[in-house]
Amino acid sequence: MARIRKNISIDEDVFEKAQIKCEKMFSGNFSMYLTYLINKDTENIEIPKVNKSIKESEEAVDKEVKSEIDNILNL
Repeated sequence: MARIRKNISIDEDVFEKAQIKCEKMFSGNFSMYLTYLINKDTENIEIPKVNKSIKESEEAVDKEVKSEIDNILNL
C-alpha cells in the first residue's frame, strides 16, 4: 500500500499522551499509531471501487467521442 505524507496539527497535551501510548504499542512509531486509530475508527466504511468493465466502457466512449470530433474537424 502506498504511503501518503501529510502534516497535522495537534494539541501538545494530546500529542504527549499519544506518544506514551504509541511507545507501548508501536515502539514509538507515531505514524503507525495514527494509522491504527484511523483504521479502527473507519473499519465499517467501504470505499466504492470502480468496476474495471465500467472504466473500460467509459474509455471506449471517450475514444469514440474523440474519433467523432476528429471526423467533424476533418482530422
